[in-house]
Amino acid sequence: MTPTFAGLFPCPSGQKGDPEVVFVLIFTPESVSHLRAYLTTDIRSPQARVTVWKTIQEVRRRFPDGMLLLDPVQNMHITDNKFTQLVKKIAITELNSIPLHQDARLPELYTLSKQKVKVSDRCRELKKKILATHDVCR
Repeated sequence: MTPTFAGLFPCPSGQKGDPEVVFVLIFTPESVSHLRAYLTTDIRSPQARVTVWKTIQEVRRRFPDGMLLLDPVQNMHITDNKFTQLVKKIAITELNSIPLHQDARLPELYTLSKQKVKVSDRCRELKKKILATHDVCR
């Protein structure tokens, strides 16, 4: 198990641990849910941290399949046309939406694709040599 921050390790499942407050950089979270939990403003005391932990556990219990992600258009009511077009483009290009991403043969297919690129490059080099040879013969 690797430390998450300053030598802190997540508590293994089923074991009791102590909730800690850990500061993270703004770009660290991978996604944001549209759910909101009302928490106490001061979580310095151990009891307040335990209360926050219980709230998080309750949210996890209610959403075992994961929480719904924040949709900027529906949840935040952003209606700008350029923004909605950008969101659509992002959705199209996200790797997880591509069926190949979940394919078990992905490493093998990636290797084959790399080999194809190498062969294509080699063919291009040989064509250049052939053209250069034809130019010399004329």
